[in-house]
Amino acid sequence: MDFRLPFISKSSVGLYIGPKTIQLAQLKAAGKKIQLVNFVHVDIYEDEQRSDSSSKDDLVIAALRKAVYKAKIDLRQVNTILMPGMVLLRYFQMPRISSEEMEEAVRFEARKYIPFRLEEAVTGFYILKDDQESKKLGILSLVTKEESIKNHLVVLNKVSINPTAIETASFALLRLLEYSQEIDKQSSNVVVYLYAQRVNVIILKNGVPYFVRDVSLAKKEEWIDDETAQFIMDGEVISVDSRATILRSIISELRISLEYYKKELGKEDITKIILIGEIDDFDDLEEVMTAAQEEPDNPWPLAVYLHLNFDIPVSTIDPLKNILSPKAKPLPYTFAMLPVTIGAGLRNLAKSTVEIDLFKARKRPSMKAKVFLNKMVLVEIGALIMSLVLLFAVFSIFVSREKNLLEKEKLNSPKFVDLSHFSEGDLKRGEDEIKKRLEVYDRFANGKTVLTHKLNVIPRIMAEGIWLTGLSFNARAASAKQQGDNVITLEFAGNVYSEQKGLEIEIVNAFTEKLKVEEKFFQGFKMIKTGSVTRTDYQGVPSMSFVLNCSSDIRER
Repeated sequence: MDFRLPFISKSSVGLYIGPKTIQLAQLKAAGKKIQLVNFVHVDIYEDEQRSDSSSKDDLVIAALRKAVYKAKIDLRQVNTILMPGMVLLRYFQMPRISSEEMEEAVRFEARKYIPFRLEEAVTGFYILKDDQESKKLGILSLVTKEESIKNHLVVLNKVSINPTAIETASFALLRLLEYSQEIDKQSSNVVVYLYAQRVNVIILKNGVPYFVRDVSLAKKEEWIDDETAQFIMDGEVISVDSRATILRSIISELRISLEYYKKELGKEDITKIILIGEIDDFDDLEEVMTAAQEEPDNPWPLAVYLHLNFDIPVSTIDPLKNILSPKAKPLPYTFAMLPVTIGAGLRNLAKSTVEIDLFKARKRPSMKAKVFLNKMVLVEIGALIMSLVLLFAVFSIFVSREKNLLEKEKLNSPKFVDLSHFSEGDLKRGEDEIKKRLEVYDRFANGKTVLTHKLNVIPRIMAEGIWLTGLSFNARAASAKQQGDNVITLEFAGNVYSEQKGLEIEIVNAFTEKLKVEEKFFQGFKMIKTGSVTRTDYQGVPSMSFVLNCSSDIRER
């Protein structure tokens, strides 16, 4: 039942700061109607000259100031969001305990699956409605780094914006979908949000998000031409046909997420896929156009393509469904980000099934946690001092030995080298010979992709619970169509084990992201993607097997 009175008017502002754009949406509610009264869209990289010489933070602040000037509304209190890749969502069960102990218990449980230290984390949680006879509670937990919220607040404070709430973009999307009555609360739905060459997959049961996964589809790429759909990837301009690789990655990541949801979480089949975001970037691909012929009346070819691949009904949404916009009608090119902005603005006007405010969750740790952390700091300081003393002793011995060797070398080596018996031509030929040898070294040794260099990286970044079971490396000459250096591929298989059931796929995903940002490992590659992920037993221990494929050719499947 809606208890809002028809004569009471309430307004709310949503702020979206994305990788390339900033959006502000002011919504107003009077009774049961919600109206979009103000909307501003600003491109962060709109000024090309300034974008070459300014840092990303400076460009964001400049774009925010421009948005504030255009909006001409009170922006001291807004609802803001963090992008999906900055927040981890986890579902788990806990014994029934008192509300005073719940927060500390959730933080303690969160330590099992966060890739950073617990004292760096901000944790918000939501207790699901459950059977009172059950001995356990269902918990949805959101975790992000304190640093992420702090950096977000620094940028906002520079333009005098004080947020009333900070939440993940995934929850803002769900609020809009729930308000638009797109979510079936009697079954399982999946939301696929495409943005900035990333895919955000949200799987819901009865309106509750039990699974959220955010994956990068490529590395260091940027769209540069919307008409020809070219983009830059590692400094190289890739043609439109290479979007097929990204499309295959979307299909692969969605398939892995659906299989994991069904097998690991024990949930039923999906009844609907909701497609949102940059969904028109693949319309002119041959396989998408072929699929679109099956439903010629459907204006979204990618929706038809997903329907045929998964045999699940696919729907798209109008971000302004059930929202009046007589004066502030957004243009179509803003629709990719609009659902998140509108969803953030709806926070104070429309309730959603799950509400978690990370801004309110950002508080000081309890006294018990403080004492524990202080003890840990003292232990670490003591260990550091001992390490420094040992390191100084070893270094002193090393320096003394090297000084002695240097003195002996000085005494034994001649002071000058006699070149009088060499002619100018001899010296020139010698110089040319050295240059040739250096060129050969650079070509065949220095610039060559060395497997051992890559393998040295893996143990350093491998998370606890992962072990490798197989490896295959291949370097072959490029084909006539490929026209380039040798094509190198590296495939390795492994197993992952976690005490917390359901964490395995997140561990593999985090391991893959670390491989992408390690320069020594990624040198020579253009693509790293997850292959098959299956539940298995390793020597009697329940675990999950996985395969990672690395290739220097983006067209490799």
